[in-house]
Amino acid sequence: MKFVKPTPITDSLFVSSTKAEADYSAWSATTIYAAGDWVMLTTGYHRVYQALVGKKSTVTMTIASPCVVSWTGHGLTDGTAIVFTTSGALPTGLTAGATYYVKSPATDTFNVAATSG
Repeated sequence: MKFVKPTPITDSLFVSSTKAEADYSAWSATTIYAAGDWVMLTTGYHRVYQALVGKKSTVTMTIASPCVVSWTGHGLTDGTAIVFTTSGALPTGLTAGATYYVKSPATDTFNVAATSG
């Protein structure tokens, strides 16, 4: 399972670059980018940008209720929006691509909730 922290992409989160434009895929409002990901923005001008914020990591989860997500040194705070992706199956009640919110974060673990707060 992989954890992806969703990051809204805005002009303030991009850094322009002189990288060759053909090397990167087009930016999409429905894609979640991690810090360091490169994309092309072709609206108006052709530009290449790199995301400055965001995290991706492989995590483990318990099937207990509540689900405990383990991620060493995650640094997330209560209420942080997150999205899970997987090549397998998530625990019952979690859906890949849905936004969840960090609840009860500890140094290396946290729970998730379907709503913020």
